[in-house]
Parts: sequence; C-alpha cells; structure tokens
Amino acid sequence: LVDVTPLSTGIKCYGGEMCVVVPRNTTIPTRKVCRMTTAYDNHTDVRFSVYEGERLTALDNNLLGRFSLSTIPPAPQGVPKFDVLFDINADGILTVSAEDRVAGIKNGITITNQSKLTEEEVGRLILEAEKYRAQDEQHIKKVRSKDALEECIDSLLEALTDYRKKLQREDRRMIEAAINKTSSWLD
Repeated sequence: LVDVTPLSTGIKCYGGEMCVVVPRNTTIPTRKVCRMTTAYDNHTDVRFSVYEGERLTALDNNLLGRFSLSTIPPAPQGVPKFDVLFDINADGILTVSAEDRVAGIKNGITITNQSKLTEEEVGRLILEAEKYRAQDEQHIKKVRSKDALEECIDSLLEALTDYRKKLQREDRRMIEAAINKTSSWLD
C-alpha cells in the first residue's frame, strides 16, 4: 500500500493566498522546493506560515506551524530569494525549512502531527474547498487587483517625484488629486 498526502501542504503567500508546495495525493516520502521572495522593501524578518488544506486562501486551511528567518540583509522587494523545502518522510513527519540564498540564513520547523484527520474529515475539507472555490477565486482576484493598484500608485508617486520640475503646475495637481482619490478609495 502506497502512502500519499491526504491534503495539499503549502505556505501563506503575500495577500493571504495558499501557495501549494506539496499537492494532495503526492506519494510519500517526498521533497519539494519552491522559491519565494519578499513583498516589501527592506524586510529583515520573514515569517513562513505552513498550512494544509484545499482552500485557495491560507486562513481557510489548517495551520500546522510557523517559523521565521531573521536578520536578513535589507533589500528592495523581490530581490531576496528564499528556497523553501518541504520534506515529508515515510512516517509522515513534515520538515519545512527556508534559506536565504545570498545570506545563507536558514531556519525551519518539524511538524509531527500533520494530517491526523480522519478520512471523513479530509473528505469534508475537500468538499468544502470545492463548494467555496468560486468565492475563494473571487477573493484572490480582488486581493491581486488591490495589490496591482497599490503598485501603480507607488509607481506614479515615484514618477511624479522624478518629473516634478518638468510638469506644468496644473498637470501636477491633477495627477496628485487622482492619486489621492484612488488612495482614499482603496482605504
């Protein structure tokens, strides 16, 4: 009899999305690696939250544990690269570790109580994920749209600063008003 993972396992990504690293029904033992980065400038501490489940949003799944990488050198968003390793041994023990590829900083967590759910509970979670899939997809779409709009505002503010002297006063005021209106709407 071959053992498989009863539920997907992954980490919470920026915006609350569940980033699946080990999909449901993966044969164990297994080792999977994913590459992550920072969502904000100058992060010096990055938290990794490990979940199992089939919902698209991490918080709707089962939290298995958390760990952090600290004293990461400050850098612009997207520059730091982390290799996140999920290792599930033949006994079903999950070890998750993350390493900053440049600084060599590494930390992790071992989870021994992973998937202690009954077959009935696993089945219920899978059905629940199917039931709420459209709602979850809509939520993720909203979060991604909001993030894209915030990035656009940041880019416009940066461009406004760079080209401030080249713009007519009225054009500058119009752009600032549009940025402020959009920022207020987001809030």
